[in-house]
Amino acid sequence: MPTNDKIKSPNPETRRITVQAKYFLAAWQFISTNETRYFLRGVHVEPHPDGGALLVATNGHILCAIHDETAKIGDGESWICFAPQSIRTALNKRDAGHLHFVGNSAYVTTQDWTKRQGAAGQSPDILTEHHIAVSWAPPIDATYPQWRASLPATHSTPTREIAINGDNVARITKAAKLVSDPKQPPILNWFTPATPCHPVIIRTDRNDSFFAVIMPMRGRDDNTAYPAWLPEPETAKPAPANDSTPAPAETETAA
Repeated sequence: MPTNDKIKSPNPETRRITVQAKYFLAAWQFISTNETRYFLRGVHVEPHPDGGALLVATNGHILCAIHDETAKIGDGESWICFAPQSIRTALNKRDAGHLHFVGNSAYVTTQDWTKRQGAAGQSPDILTEHHIAVSWAPPIDATYPQWRASLPATHSTPTREIAINGDNVARITKAAKLVSDPKQPPILNWFTPATPCHPVIIRTDRNDSFFAVIMPMRGRDDNTAYPAWLPEPETAKPAPANDSTPAPAETETAA
């Protein structure tokens, strides 16, 4: 994935971000756990030109982008946001409403805070009974990769076989549930590439804000759809044309 040469050195004191809790938790499923790739160990929050913010995360093999239309991000800055375990635990709670990054700290507030305190314009760093987690969470001081450059072009010609890491499919399924109605099954729409070497685009009709890209793996060498122990079904024979079927004999009726 292409990266920028210039390393960003933001002033953490200016960071002011508010995003939906479940959206951030969904994006968190895709971060890297590799210590050497520290710049991928957080969610990249960037302003969206149509309003709100994009939450982007990738480990180099799979990528997720979520458009949070209600997000607020100050000064038009982009940040790589790390969430410690205490914050992630709070994000899993049913009443988690929003996640706020203020300076070097992170705050999780309930849905009630959003309706009552948030509507009045109160700063999230003023603690109330609606705060369910507060933690030290400085931003990651780095420049995020140019993730748009890695997106594949769409194609209409399907490939015969694509091998996908099942753990990545599980991540996408969990993320789709987090950003959608949990009572509904997470419908995943797969857009197959022109060749097995290109990434696969995945979306869900449950929430159009969700977008994912997954890199394929090396598949089997035989490239057959059915295993050897299951004979491939025979092609169904077409039904005879109407003119090849004898017409029933007409029955004479009395005049």
